[in-house]
Amino acid sequence: PDLDLKEVYINALQAEVDSPPNAALSSGHFHSSTMSGAFQRLAWHLSDQGRSSESIEVQRKALRWAKEKLGPKHRDALQAAVALAGTLRTQGGAVFLQESEKLHRWALAGMTEVAGKADRDTLAIGNSLGLV
Repeated sequence: PDLDLKEVYINALQAEVDSPPNAALSSGHFHSSTMSGAFQRLAWHLSDQGRSSESIEVQRKALRWAKEKLGPKHRDALQAAVALAGTLRTQGGAVFLQESEKLHRWALAGMTEVAGKADRDTLAIGNSLGLV
């Protein structure tokens, strides 16, 4: 039988995001970026295969995880919101666009509070909001 390495990788990422908190361990220490990266890689690969609804669900899960584990004002939580918002924007349709705008505005307010108006992440979120 043919081995689809991309599907094997997707399954491995899925297993990783389904098994927190140990999945966020790196060198024996918790690193939020390890978990956030696994969520985003999985979402990207699902989207790349045309599995948009699954990708969106993974990004929703990533946002819930980040808010619960890190707090709603953590950069990784705010970036998870921006990633989901960007994916929703590309789906089109009024409902997706409304949710995208709401998430962008929430992330922009949070990043402005956390990092300031001139921070590169704050500016990037503002730019993304302008695309909605």
